[in-house]
Amino acid sequence: MDTGLAELLRLLLASGAMLWLPGLAWQAWLPPRGRDWAERAADGLALSLSFWALLALAGFYLGLSAAPEGLRIGLAALAVIAAAGFWFRRVSKPWSAPGFGMLAALAAGGIAWRLFQARGLALPPWVDPLHHGLIVRAVLESGGLPANLSPYLPVPFYYHFSFHITAAGVTALSGLPVEQVLLGFGQVLNGLVGLAVYRLSAAVWRDRRGAALAALLAVFFAYMPGYYLSWGRYTLLAGLLVLGPGLAAVWETTNGPGRAEAAARLALLAAGSLLSHYLTAGLLALGAAAAGISLLAEQLRARAFRWKAFAGLVGGGLAGVLLGLPWLLRVLSFSRPWLRVSAAGLGEGFPEVTGDYIGYLGQLLGPEYQWALWALGLAGLLLALWRGQGRWLAGWGAVIALLCLPRGLRLGPFSPHHYVMVLFLPASVLGGYALVSLIDRLPARAGVWKRALAALLALIAGAAGMYFTRNVVNPVTRLADQADLQALDWIQVSTPADARFLINTTYWQDGWYRGVDGGAWILTRTGRRVIQPPPFFAFGDEDYVRQVTDQAKRASQLTGCDQAFWDLVREAGITHVYVHDGRGSLTARALRRCGGLIPVYAVDGVSLFEVVGDFARQD
Repeated sequence: MDTGLAELLRLLLASGAMLWLPGLAWQAWLPPRGRDWAERAADGLALSLSFWALLALAGFYLGLSAAPEGLRIGLAALAVIAAAGFWFRRVSKPWSAPGFGMLAALAAGGIAWRLFQARGLALPPWVDPLHHGLIVRAVLESGGLPANLSPYLPVPFYYHFSFHITAAGVTALSGLPVEQVLLGFGQVLNGLVGLAVYRLSAAVWRDRRGAALAALLAVFFAYMPGYYLSWGRYTLLAGLLVLGPGLAAVWETTNGPGRAEAAARLALLAAGSLLSHYLTAGLLALGAAAAGISLLAEQLRARAFRWKAFAGLVGGGLAGVLLGLPWLLRVLSFSRPWLRVSAAGLGEGFPEVTGDYIGYLGQLLGPEYQWALWALGLAGLLLALWRGQGRWLAGWGAVIALLCLPRGLRLGPFSPHHYVMVLFLPASVLGGYALVSLIDRLPARAGVWKRALAALLALIAGAAGMYFTRNVVNPVTRLADQADLQALDWIQVSTPADARFLINTTYWQDGWYRGVDGGAWILTRTGRRVIQPPPFFAFGDEDYVRQVTDQAKRASQLTGCDQAFWDLVREAGITHVYVHDGRGSLTARALRRCGGLIPVYAVDGVSLFEVVGDFARQD
């Protein structure tokens, strides 16, 4: 990530304000009992993401919008509310909780490592950030959730949006470009995943050693979610940051003190999960079901059924669903029903399951060293099932592992590779539990050796994982470099707002095409139209999707300014052409021989041409 110290500081300060002030205000008035710094920070993070999403949802249906000045006033008000809560209640102050060193290590270490992994990137890799950036841009311009992405794309907006709302706030506070915030703020979220893992493990087993080891596995050893950087999976990261504390709240509604506060927290986090990512919302519901079944089984064994024990779990979950229901109904109104459950045997029902797909699942599981994580997770799962404590969490992890199989049970619109992407979370939580259980097998008199062994295991896991994931970005996904960024800045100031660009494209997936260089960023970065817009164009009507796909396919076959080239230029109203040496079939060398084009920019391998004369668009 190419950024200066001052810009990085602005990004971190803005991220901190957006990610913790709402949660801090909650915890000031509803004190978290029995939780250390890291647990409170994880809860504050999840509560804040949920708060901004629900606030944006309310503004959408009430027709309200906010300017950056309003955001600053709102944050100041939250700070006053938090200070007033700590002053008047005089209990459970965050600075009185233990474990500040643990929080500092998990947060600062995780963020620093994720930013290091993004070193050298001029723009976020791959195609997902293209529409994430466009959505953030639309949020900033509308002052809230947009009903559609006009004038950039003729598509309605019905996507999960917690990340985009929060990222828009970070952009407004920091004053940094949207793309820089996507990359930097996305890595901040990725670095904080360890807090969510720590929170879940600490809630179930109340052992800070196992929770710390679990967090270390997730941040420094696991291949995922570090590899999310290659895709720009920002919304999934936001969902996971809510999922860990959400599952902790599920457990705490039925166990320990403060069940009423846990139920209220679960309601907010359940709604936040629905608005953050639909996959993690489903996983939260699955975890709630596992916890409920486990509680019911315990009561049946004890022959003492108490329905009140389920009140917080059921009430909090249903309240959360009701809070997020307006948006969910909007999603269903624009798309075919996406929730389905199906099962099929080998060779039945799943046409996408091929040898290539199975190989892809193997790639997502990570390099060979990752089998140590899967083995630890399996060991922790078996231990939890045997001992009983955390049995519901083990069952939850087992179901996720089963959903990773290429053939078998399917839940929702998600395929096995989606579950493989999140498998690191249960594996890390259960793996940390397995490691600390191994340490506890040592004789009681070997106390100092236990601590030494825990430190050694942490050092080995951290060092090995950092070595293997130091270059986690897949080179194939790096579409743009510094030369592209410089060209995009030139386009911003030197071309008319209604310019339309032809770029090199290539086949991607599901009959769709994508850009191959910085030209893919033209719409997101500058607002100028491009022949292949971000993947979000697929949310449009069938005729529009068909037209875009057809033109992108034809663009992918161009090699020079022949008749097919000029036909596409006229049909699409192209005014400029963007090419990057070594990317795509259309080259600057071939275009320099075209009579209807003049070169207007050529720096560091990026060339821009303007359509002129009889070939120019007639408005």
